[in-house]
Amino acid sequence: MNFEDTNIFVDTFNFLRFFLENYFLCYIIKMTNIKIYKIKDLTNGNCYIGSTKQHYVSKRISRHREKDNKCESRKIIQNGNYEYEILESFDELFKNRINTEKYYINSSENCINKRLNDKYIQQQKINNLEKQRKKYQYNKVCKELFLIDVY
Repeated sequence: MNFEDTNIFVDTFNFLRFFLENYFLCYIIKMTNIKIYKIKDLTNGNCYIGSTKQHYVSKRISRHREKDNKCESRKIIQNGNYEYEILESFDELFKNRINTEKYYINSSENCINKRLNDKYIQQQKINNLEKQRKKYQYNKVCKELFLIDVY
């Protein structure tokens, strides 16, 4: 190995070190604090679990109060008797937002979330299978009675 090869090696090493230091620095600066929150209906005990990147959870809760809110939280907000709390706060770099939110949804009783709720998803699968079974039986009867192809 001669002097020129060593020089190229050192230059390459310095470039990689510079790149990695700056890349991780940029990543750490962009690191986002995630908050998992719970909106609880004080009249019937139902709850909604959500997550936000917003600095103040109260700003996210105010979005739930808007008239064009289509998510399940509107059922709780419309009652007007609710409270909210932060269940967990963490940096996105260290934990997965969706998995953490899903954990709280599936471990909470009376949770009205649909998007990540395993119980709701399982019930939807059962309902869809039942619909398909009924459709199949109907089509089979039509074929037998009328000797036609209904597809």
